[in-house]
Amino acid sequence: MTQQKARHLVCCCCGSDAGRWEQWHNQDKGFGLCGSCAIRIKTKSIDDELRSPLGFSRTYGLPGVNFEPTEYQQHYGRHFAVVASFPCGEQGEKEANEFMEWFTDTAVLGEFDGRIILALASDEGKIAVGPMNV
Repeated sequence: MTQQKARHLVCCCCGSDAGRWEQWHNQDKGFGLCGSCAIRIKTKSIDDELRSPLGFSRTYGLPGVNFEPTEYQQHYGRHFAVVASFPCGEQGEKEANEFMEWFTDTAVLGEFDGRIILALASDEGKIAVGPMNV
């Protein structure tokens, strides 16, 4: 993924403010995704492709790059934006590896509560100053 300049985006789903993020190539100019719609699409979409981490990211981009992160994982006292999450086990490992092949700037943060958590390789984690979705 090439580094782009962050720009103010409007949510392509609800029309609200989507924040200041890099434009994802699959969206019309000036449009992105707000955090509320990201959660709704990931959990309630009738489209199986959009419910899968890889399908969702191919359509909307990556949290922390193209839209506001909606989930964080605490690790060594820091909070990392969760890019994708997969169940531990052979199938989850396969899906996590496929995701990292598509998005080469992601890496395994670790296994937490039976899930393989991926984060941006460049994410150094943030020290929480307020409530975070952990």
